Amino acid sequence: MKFNYVILKNFKRYGDYDTRFDLNVRDTRLLIGENGAGKTSFIDAIIWGIYGRSICAIDEVVNRQTKKDCKVEINFDIGPENYSIIRYRNHTENGNKLLLFKDRENISRRTINDTQDLIDEKVQINYNALVSSMVFSSEIYTSFLRAKVADRLKIFDSILSLKEIQDYYEAVKELRKPISDSIVDTNLNSEKLKSEIQASISSIEEYRETTKKKLIEFKITKDKIQEEIEKIKIDLDVAAHIDFEKELESNRTYNEAIEINRKLQEEIKLEEKHLIDTNKIIDEMEKCKRELEEASHIDVEFEINNLKLYKEIERNNLDIENEILVLKNKIAKTKEKEKILDFHEEEINEIKAEIEKINADIEICITCGQKVTAEFSKSLIEKKLDRILEIEEDIDAVRAGIESAIANNTSINNKIRDLSAKKKNLPNPSKFSEKYLSDLERNKEYLRNQISISENSFKEKEVFNNSIHNRINSLKNRMIKDIPQKSKYENSYLEWLKTSAKEQGQKISSLEKEIELINERAKTIYDKTYIETMNKKIEVLNTSLAEFNTKVKDLKKEDFHYEILQQLFSNKSGGIKKYVIEKMMNTFNEKINFYLPFFFDDDASITFDKDLNEVITINKNPVSFETFSSGEKTRFELAITFSLFMLVKTFFSTAVNLLVFDEILDQNLDKRGIIAVQEIIDNLGKENSILVISHREELKEYFGNQVNVIKDKDGFSRLI
Repeated sequence: MKFNYVILKNFKRYGDYDTRFDLNVRDTRLLIGENGAGKTSFIDAIIWGIYGRSICAIDEVVNRQTKKDCKVEINFDIGPENYSIIRYRNHTENGNKLLLFKDRENISRRTINDTQDLIDEKVQINYNALVSSMVFSSEIYTSFLRAKVADRLKIFDSILSLKEIQDYYEAVKELRKPISDSIVDTNLNSEKLKSEIQASISSIEEYRETTKKKLIEFKITKDKIQEEIEKIKIDLDVAAHIDFEKELESNRTYNEAIEINRKLQEEIKLEEKHLIDTNKIIDEMEKCKRELEEASHIDVEFEINNLKLYKEIERNNLDIENEILVLKNKIAKTKEKEKILDFHEEEINEIKAEIEKINADIEICITCGQKVTAEFSKSLIEKKLDRILEIEEDIDAVRAGIESAIANNTSINNKIRDLSAKKKNLPNPSKFSEKYLSDLERNKEYLRNQISISENSFKEKEVFNNSIHNRINSLKNRMIKDIPQKSKYENSYLEWLKTSAKEQGQKISSLEKEIELINERAKTIYDKTYIETMNKKIEVLNTSLAEFNTKVKDLKKEDFHYEILQQLFSNKSGGIKKYVIEKMMNTFNEKINFYLPFFFDDDASITFDKDLNEVITINKNPVSFETFSSGEKTRFELAITFSLFMLVKTFFSTAVNLLVFDEILDQNLDKRGIIAVQEIIDNLGKENSILVISHREELKEYFGNQVNVIKDKDGFSRLI
């Protein structure tokens, strides 16, 4: 596909006049202008004219000022045939019409969509493929080495138009979903049947277990009844050999003795509650004695004098400390001035280095690298020498200030040393306060009175407690020590035996009949018919379960085929996408290492494996990408980007004669990088029409063929 020209009118920033741009030129042209001047509008016009959509994905193509009569015409050759596409937007006469001409004959179809289909049929390159193989844009080509491995795969998806494979993956996924849902539903029904079968089996087991438990309950009940019968028989046998009156009298005398002792014990406990605890009185009295003993050994006069001396020395030392603090605040700091000296000396060294650099090549500007006159360089040296003199004067002033400060600080430090020598050591502080010492005699008298009071109180309480102990001993002497023997039978049992011998005989007969009734119920508790019915139900459920399992097996076979297709169209290692990338990897690596020598003097290389992990070497030694400077990283990225661009061009359309490099020279490139890119572009320009778009004026010196894009006084874009 060979482009000849593009004509645009009222398109984006271009006004109400035809602006033609020739595209069939085997040369490199620099399309230069300020940001927003309309440099990339030509590229947008070509893409929009062919596909009805622009690179920026925003459908605002009509000029904002004229707001109508937008028209784009693209002329190109496919083999021996010549085609023209004319696309209108908001046009006064033609509305939004789309026209296609073949060798000047109108071959447009009835509707815009049908005409677009015909254009796609003739061009045979989809939108993404043409943009990727024709436009080398800093916005389209993102950083490859700075991207994660997963994002590198997305870049390949974008520029190699592998997205269709992802679309196939999604389509297969949709086709597989009903089968997967059916498998889930069938498995769910199978699980329901399994649950129902298990519930039926559990019902049978539960019925058998319940029956077993009931029979055990019958046996336990029967054993209890039998045990009760045996007990009654024993009681009747015992009653025949008991002297009831004697046994009842033994219980009566025993109970009377126990009751007398219980009442006496309650009186003793009541008396014990009146006893007074004298231990607290003794503890308080001993405490007062210890305090009185300690107070008797204190030298009051010595302790008071010691307190006064301590306070006097402490106050004297504090006054000296305050004087020292005032003197310390007067000490001058010299570190900042010393830093200023270091800074001035560094500045002098830098100026001297610059003078040496100027003297080394007196006709080259050390700042911009441009040629200058010797007179200009000499005047610059004189200015720098004057600056050195100014700095040296500042240095002398600062040094004088430092010396004055040091002399002042020495005098102050001597005064501080003299004052520090006047400080006295503090004596050991007294353990007692002044108030405590002044009240000491009064406290001694108070302690003596407290001891006397405690002794009298203790004697009174002891007399009271002794009277209570006498009453307690009297009550203990009245308690019965020899308690009569109690009968081995309780009174209630003896009374029951006397009156119910006949009744117990009748009860034995009743309990024996109850045992007979339990035996009859145990024979009829197990229902055999219920068990047979449940087993037939389980057989029917198992048959249905087998049918569901067969259905799931068939569905899984079908699902397996879709799973294979999904894997084929997925991003996994066995997929088509990875296969295509893996097959291209050798070519990709060769192209990268073909372009790297343009950017580096050292032997630099990059090798990507099938998973797009890189190995970078410099002079055969592995090096991490992060260790390079930002400019070196940009060179690596440009080498990879050129490789991707040429790979796409080879993959989709080597016949497209137009290549556009949009602002790639406006990136973080030094002069060496710009020359390398220019050399690569010039190479491509021998067989193609090359457009280099930029806003950097300094690039003009690298390109002889230049097209300037400017805005006129009305704000419309024009070509010069």
